[in-house]
Amino acid sequence: MAGDGFDLDHVALATNDAAGTLGHLRRELGARVFAGERITECRYATSYIGEDHGGSCLEVIEPADDEAIGFVSRFLDTRGEGPHHITFMVPDLRASIDHARKLGYTVVKESHDYPPWREAFLMPDRRHGIVVQFGQSSLASPAARHRGEIAPAVEAAQLPHVRDGRDRDWWAGIMAVKPRRRVTIDSFVLYSTDLAASRRLFVEVLRGDEVASAQDDRLQIRWPGGRLEIRATNGHPGLREIVVQGLDSPISIAGCGFTVAAGPNSHACPPTAALRTDEETSTC
Repeated sequence: MAGDGFDLDHVALATNDAAGTLGHLRRELGARVFAGERITECRYATSYIGEDHGGSCLEVIEPADDEAIGFVSRFLDTRGEGPHHITFMVPDLRASIDHARKLGYTVVKESHDYPPWREAFLMPDRRHGIVVQFGQSSLASPAARHRGEIAPAVEAAQLPHVRDGRDRDWWAGIMAVKPRRRVTIDSFVLYSTDLAASRRLFVEVLRGDEVASAQDDRLQIRWPGGRLEIRATNGHPGLREIVVQGLDSPISIAGCGFTVAAGPNSHACPPTAALRTDEETSTC
C-alpha cells in the first residue's frame, strides 16, 4: 500500500514571514531546506526535519509581494499563522480524484497539463478542517532520508516544480543558520470529527498503512514520508500539533505546536477556528 507511489509529501505552514520562520525551524529543530520557489500566489520553501532514517518534510508559505488579497493572505487574515494544507503524492492523479469524489469530497483546482507538477485539492470539510492536496510529478522527488542532503547547487528544475516558478534558490541563505539541536518529526496530529471518514480518505484513497493502536479514539496511519496520528474530537477539527523526537520541551513556531514525543509534557496548540468549507486553495 503506502510506498506504491503514494506518500505523505509535506505539511505546509502559512506564515507572514517565510524566511524568518525557516530560520526559526533551522535554529530550533535543525531543519534542512532543500527546495522552494516564488510563484504567482506565494513564495514557499520545503525543509526536511529528521535524521537520515525517519523524519518528515515541512513547508512554509507566505503571500507573494504583489498578492495582497491572495489565498495565503486570506488565510492569514481569517485564521492567523498555522497549518494550511497536507500534500500527498499519488501515482495517478485522475484516479485519486475519481476515488475521492465517489466518497463525496469536493475536488477543486485540478491541473493536469504540466507533467513536472499536476495537482488537485480537496476542499476542507467539517471532518478534517484542513486542505488536502494531491500531487503527481514526472520528476522524482528524493526519498525522505536524502532530502536534507540536497544543496542549492542541485539543478532546481530536476525536482518537482510549478510551471511559472522562479527565484528557486531564494532560501539558500537559511542554511547558514547554526542549529541548536537536530530533531526528528515523529508524526503530524490531525483532529477529526469522524474517524471512519478519516480511514476512508487516508487509507482507502491515499493508501496509507494503518498501524494498530491501543486507543480506540485515534488512528495511526503511515507512509514512507511521514505518519499521521488522527485523534477524535467533538470540537474543532484540523492539524495543529507536530510531535517531535529529541525536543526537550514544547515550542510553538508559526502558530503550530511542536511537542515532545512519548513524554508527559506533550502539549497541543490551543484549538483554532475550523477552516471554512469555502476556504481558498492554490498551488504551494
